[in-house]
Amino acid sequence: MKLRYFEEPKIYTVSQLTSIIKAMLESASELINVIVEGEISNWKLRGSHAYFILKDEGAIVNCVMFGAAYKTRDIKDGFYVRVFGRIGVYEKRGQYQLYCDHIQVVSKIGLLYQKFEELKNKLRSEGVFAKPKKEIPSFPKKIGVITSRDSAAFRDILKIISKKYPLVEIYLFHTSVQGKEAIIEIPKALELADDYSLDLLILARGGGSIEDLWAFNEEKVVRSVFSLKTPLITGVGHEIDTTLVDFVADKIAPTPTGAANIAVPDIKDLNNQLHSFLDTGILRLGNRLKMIANLLERDYRILIRNSPQQILVKKSEELEKSFQELMRVFEKKVENLSQRFSRYSEILKRISVRSDIEMFSENLENRIDQLFKLVKSKIIDLTKTLDSTLKNLEALEPTKPLRRGFAIIRKSGKIADISDLVEGDHVTIEFKDGIAKSVIEKVSIRDGTKQNDQV
Repeated sequence: MKLRYFEEPKIYTVSQLTSIIKAMLESASELINVIVEGEISNWKLRGSHAYFILKDEGAIVNCVMFGAAYKTRDIKDGFYVRVFGRIGVYEKRGQYQLYCDHIQVVSKIGLLYQKFEELKNKLRSEGVFAKPKKEIPSFPKKIGVITSRDSAAFRDILKIISKKYPLVEIYLFHTSVQGKEAIIEIPKALELADDYSLDLLILARGGGSIEDLWAFNEEKVVRSVFSLKTPLITGVGHEIDTTLVDFVADKIAPTPTGAANIAVPDIKDLNNQLHSFLDTGILRLGNRLKMIANLLERDYRILIRNSPQQILVKKSEELEKSFQELMRVFEKKVENLSQRFSRYSEILKRISVRSDIEMFSENLENRIDQLFKLVKSKIIDLTKTLDSTLKNLEALEPTKPLRRGFAIIRKSGKIADISDLVEGDHVTIEFKDGIAKSVIEKVSIRDGTKQNDQV
């Protein structure tokens, strides 16, 4: 289709176009005095002014109320209100907004909160929240993370788990975590992760407003979490945020970072426990062997004192039996201890804790040497700079020329050049070893090669 113009179209700047829109909106009679109902969100006081969003299920409008600190009391997010004001345009952003003169609270329970409570009561009545919690594994090998791949939440989870327990494998199941797309994508990601035969799942998202987190309050998402076979930890929002998925999760964390800390143990603690276990096991085994050796020694001494043949034979048999029992107990203890030691040694071999500590110590020593060299270099540089500065200051000392045969002439007024002196002036002349007072008898001023006398 071709557009035909009967006259040359006018070209506007952005500012001109915005000014035209502003004039049209602000002059419309139906927009000069308006009353709008909706739910308050993102209420913020800056100085005495308030900035907030008024919303319903279909749209939002930005609002500003000047002097709100003196006109309103206890307004909070989630209040359902009636706002009186006018429509205007904020030209700098090209944005229309509602300038409020008065806010009337209709209800302190907003539409989203009502929807939240209604769905929570419905799911509770169906027994969804009463489902037994699955046990979180102590040593997971594979963990699935359901969140956005570009989110700070995913980066925090990776950082924590990699540092605490590097043996684990992490699988990312990317999904939107905000908006209408999230309501569709999160259940699909959960279902896919549940089919991967993982040990543990983490559903995470960083903080935000109630609107930002609302996808985690949708019935479809809650029921997807409910139907999982794999244990799941939720870490949605901040400490103060609660979503409906938290009620069906097997474990709740206040933040994504908190979820990562719950999901895995600390490898350093495991190493300490292993050494403690080995030390305790060896000590107990040694005490047991010592006790049995004492019993054998006692029996042997009794045999020596009771020398008849039949007693000797009987005691020999008892001794042999005791020895066999001792060997059986000893072999059993050694076998159990060996099995445990092998299991924990395998973990230590995989993470190379000892080599990591040696490497860390070596790096630390190198860094300390570098630090000492750097500090020493800085001290030398500062010393040189200080010496140079002192020499410069010494060169600027006013009395230093006196030691080279010069003199300083002073009078009550300023002497910048010869023109500041006139005949009859009383002056003081300072030498290196004393001062003299004099009277100016004649003043001669040089002008190029000429010499003028001033009387």
